[in-house]
Amino acid sequence: MYTNITFRFIEGVGDALVQTACYSLISLKYPENREKFIGLGEAFSGVGLMAGPGIAGILYTYFGYFSAFFGFVIFIALSGVFCQVFIPSKMNGNYSEEDEEKENDTNP
Repeated sequence: MYTNITFRFIEGVGDALVQTACYSLISLKYPENREKFIGLGEAFSGVGLMAGPGIAGILYTYFGYFSAFFGFVIFIALSGVFCQVFIPSKMNGNYSEEDEEKENDTNP
């Protein structure tokens, strides 16, 4: 039981960090339409919270108990790859002025 509580606590901290980072990235990338994109992010978060238990139930019914967890791991791994590819490197703290000049030279 203590393991479950500990991991739920860690999950809550991770979720708080992700939500904060999402709002920061949206505000940096789209300052003129910040409210619109934060609203879209909240809407998709709500859809995910509604769809998740249903999808997990279907996986449990047809593929067994652990399939929902493996499905979640695959989804998180794909999300990580998606973020690595599509979040601009200038959001990273290691982005330098030289990198910005290179980016401006390659983008017309």
